[in-house]
Amino acid sequence: YFIFTDISKDGTLSGVNAEQLKALAEGTDEQCNIIASGGVHTIEDIKICKAMNLYGTICGKSIYKGTLDLREAIAVAEGE
Repeated sequence: YFIFTDISKDGTLSGVNAEQLKALAEGTDEQCNIIASGGVHTIEDIKICKAMNLYGTICGKSIYKGTLDLREAIAVAEGE
């Protein structure tokens, strides 16, 4: 398991670093469970992480600020 936190985006609500997350997933031959953190803003970030088959996404500030609905995020992550 890896938690990848882009500290330049952490707490900014500016979107996940999809480029780095993709490179990490490809660099580990998708043999590691990667959890994305930093910059999560909307459901689109959850969809991006889901499309990359990441293990999870930490989305603290986006929930606190109301830019991401937790129920919707869980539904998307579970493929509903």
